[in-house]
Amino acid sequence: MTGTSDDKDITALRHEIAQTRAELGQTVEELAAKADVKARAQEKVAETKAKAQEKAQEVKVLAQEKAAETKIRAQELATEFREDPAVPTRRAVRTVQENPRPYLIAGAAVIAVILLIVRKRRNREYY
Repeated sequence: MTGTSDDKDITALRHEIAQTRAELGQTVEELAAKADVKARAQEKVAETKAKAQEKAQEVKVLAQEKAAETKIRAQELATEFREDPAVPTRRAVRTVQENPRPYLIAGAAVIAVILLIVRKRRNREYY
């Protein structure tokens, strides 16, 4: 009876050893994959490249949409101008009346620059 029992134990041990080897082999492969920095870097580059291409495509589509919208708006404005050339002027006046501060600041800056230029030219004439 001990012969049969020993054979079963040996068979069980051999099976356990084979299973352990398989698990160890799989673990080694996983560790090797993690340690393969070059392959991981290439994967990351490919992933980043794909994301960049996707984003570029989105931006391209958005730009095309905006271009189409701008074209339509330009055609509308051209039509308005042909019908009444004073429309752009009225629109500009209305914009300034609604929010005059930026235009006042810009005007003051232009005046300041002109005064500086005139002053420098006068100083050159005296020397």
